[in-house]
Amino acid sequence: MTGVSVGSSATYLDDVTLARAAARWGAFFASIDDDECQLLDRFALGDNLKSICFELGLSYDAIRKRLVRRQDALGLPSTATFLHFWMTVRGLGRTAADPTMLRYAELLRASLGYSPSMVLPSPETSAMALQLRSRAWRPAPSAAARDRADAEAMTISLLSPAAWHAVLLVATSGSWQADKWPHVNGQHELFQRLALVTSGAELSDKLVASLDRALDLGNVPWLRPMLAFGAVESPLLVSPPPLPWPRDRAKAPPVFSDGAFDSTRDFRFASELSVLLEQGNTAAVQRLLCAVDDSIDYGPLTGFSVALTFFRSNSPGLRAMISPLLNRLISCRAHLAETLGVHPTRLLDSIALTDCGVSAPAERYLLPGGDRLLALAAEQLLPEVRGAAATGEGEPRLDPRR
Repeated sequence: MTGVSVGSSATYLDDVTLARAAARWGAFFASIDDDECQLLDRFALGDNLKSICFELGLSYDAIRKRLVRRQDALGLPSTATFLHFWMTVRGLGRTAADPTMLRYAELLRASLGYSPSMVLPSPETSAMALQLRSRAWRPAPSAAARDRADAEAMTISLLSPAAWHAVLLVATSGSWQADKWPHVNGQHELFQRLALVTSGAELSDKLVASLDRALDLGNVPWLRPMLAFGAVESPLLVSPPPLPWPRDRAKAPPVFSDGAFDSTRDFRFASELSVLLEQGNTAAVQRLLCAVDDSIDYGPLTGFSVALTFFRSNSPGLRAMISPLLNRLISCRAHLAETLGVHPTRLLDSIALTDCGVSAPAERYLLPGGDRLLALAAEQLLPEVRGAAATGEGEPRLDPRR
């Protein structure tokens, strides 16, 4: 083959050879028709050429001569090489069991003048690899630490209004509609900052800019209620983190179309809880918590307001009052997500990819049948417990929920 050096060393192609190859490929691609594509596909996959010509009503001698002309036009030394080239271009023959690989392997090696090894050589540890490894070394997390991190992310997703809303939407519509529900990950990050970050932590400029843009849209249903509830000041709660928006009483989000929960009661519960917390009325808060039932168990604002109250509470009594309800919500939602076959944290990852313009098929976030979602009890997300788990001291056992 002109311009190609074949041997034990690497193959080098100069600019002239590449230009000639591109011209040959262009002429070949322009001259080929659908019948010849079908013939070459079947021939490359191991079918007998005479039987193919008979089935397609083509002359065997004419086809044989045409294949030789094609081979010469591409500058290929043999029919085996030509079929291997076609198989590569068409994406055929990806496994060792392919008939072409068995039928033409030896001919191909002989035509190309080499006999490649079927086993990759073992890697050698170079000085550069050792040097870079020593610079970038970090301890790998244990399997238990990884499992706990996954369960923690799962629990947060089940309580996050935007993430949980996304799960319900996918379950009812069958797919994620990126253009209809934007800024999901921004709202999810806001929930984590409000609920799990220590008092006084500043919101990132990137998050603030994203949420500022989202406030101008009418299809971001949970953002204004989250901001309104996040700004609650109460003797029962730690002081809220500074928010860049003026505090106002948010309006109820649009009614959820499929009736997965009572959206009116969901918003009213969060609003009433906000008022009672400002008043410091623990007795009224307890009565309100007892009113949560199946109709609002799955409401995004119900889970958000209860979770935010639990994690920001500086009253042990209030936290003990909320804990049973919050753990019930986590358990119910994890069980529902399993039943619906949607994996919440993988769904958030897929939404992030879609927002970046990367295709994310539904298989990424669908939960295989029989798989379980492992979540944590609410107490295991408290800062002091998370800190103990991170250092390996008194690592909490993963809660199977049931």
